[in-house]
Amino acid sequence: MNKRVIKALKKIEKAGLDAILLSDPINISYLSDFRSATGYLFLGKNKIIYFTNTIYAQEAKQIKIWKVK
Repeated sequence: MNKRVIKALKKIEKAGLDAILLSDPINISYLSDFRSATGYLFLGKNKIIYFTNTIYAQEAKQIKIWKVK
């Protein structure tokens, strides 16, 4: 997991949240270094999941910080 994701997870916990869902490609790219025009990133205490369409799925699976759905 990279430093940005760890920092985001700490802020989520500090805010009293269980998770957040990101939809802005700029925010997703900032946290993961993965550039995609579409998708959602679920950041939770125990899970990080990237939701995308099948066009980006194979490329997204190369990113080690998340599961792809």
